[in-house]
Amino acid sequence: MKTIIFPSKTSEKRIKINDFRMFLSLKKAFLDQNTFQN
Repeated sequence: MKTIIFPSKTSEKRIKINDFRMFLSLKKAFLDQNTFQN
């Protein structure tokens, strides 16, 4: 996956985007797990 880089506050925004992607993947994994259990 490509990280989007902004001219200002680059590292701060990069971390936020990575956290958001990690949150989405964890949420997807959680939903998949619930689907398999039911």
